[in-house]
Amino acid sequence: MNPGILGLVTALSWGSSDFLARLSGRAVGPARTLVVIFAISSVLLAPFAMDAITAMRADGALSMLVAATGLCVLLGTWLLYLSLTRGPLSVAVPIVSSYPVPLVVYGVAVGGFVPAPAMWAAIGATLCGVWIVSRAGHKVQHKDGHVQGRIGVTIAICIATILTFDVAIVLTDKLAAEIGLPAALWSTRTTAFAVLAAVFLMRRQSMNIGLKWWGVLSAQGAIELMGYMALFSAQTLGGTTIASVVSSAYGVVTILLARTILKEAMSLPQLMGMALVFAGVVAVTALS
Repeated sequence: MNPGILGLVTALSWGSSDFLARLSGRAVGPARTLVVIFAISSVLLAPFAMDAITAMRADGALSMLVAATGLCVLLGTWLLYLSLTRGPLSVAVPIVSSYPVPLVVYGVAVGGFVPAPAMWAAIGATLCGVWIVSRAGHKVQHKDGHVQGRIGVTIAICIATILTFDVAIVLTDKLAAEIGLPAALWSTRTTAFAVLAAVFLMRRQSMNIGLKWWGVLSAQGAIELMGYMALFSAQTLGGTTIASVVSSAYGVVTILLARTILKEAMSLPQLMGMALVFAGVVAVTALS
């Protein structure tokens, strides 16, 4: 399949699952949402990962890497869902979608990566767009229900999400080099599920979720995983960069759904800031 199409599938999948995360997060809470999402991911990934998992040998360093990666995935995803639940999506999504920028800075600091002037310009455009979206979000008059709590707190959560996810990405790369990508995804998501389930049991919290929301959460988990599988499938075609560039438009999908279905208010400066963020992210991803 064409890598561009796979990237489009990823964008549509992640954009839709993030929108559903806003709905499910407010209905059942981010933590309960994650329990179901990680459980579904673990089950669906198992057939692709079992050969590598059964071939693994007991290794203390590897076990610690799996645990650390799983905890970062858990924390990053919880922060993401928390930011989407608080809203507004027109502020949270563009900020979170700028996650490639710290990865480039990390490459410069640790990996000896030297960005070209065009890369620095793309990074600057992305950060400028994030600042515009953040500032404009405070000035827009949102309807009741579109925002929970102070927008400044949501912005801080978004920044924490970016940093945690980027650490998870770096650790996942290292783990995938050891045991393969499907096994790395399965082991970290299973670890995240086990930790979260243990917390629920210790705190004696119930998983009382209505039948309607079980269906929504199941769809959300399957759609999110479909995006990952589509993106990783592009690796076998040698089209990872193309797929990544196209997939970085997932935030546009989420915001369009928020505007169309939730009727979120968006000002002209916000729209300009969003366009700058997404253009910068696409450029950073392509130039990487």
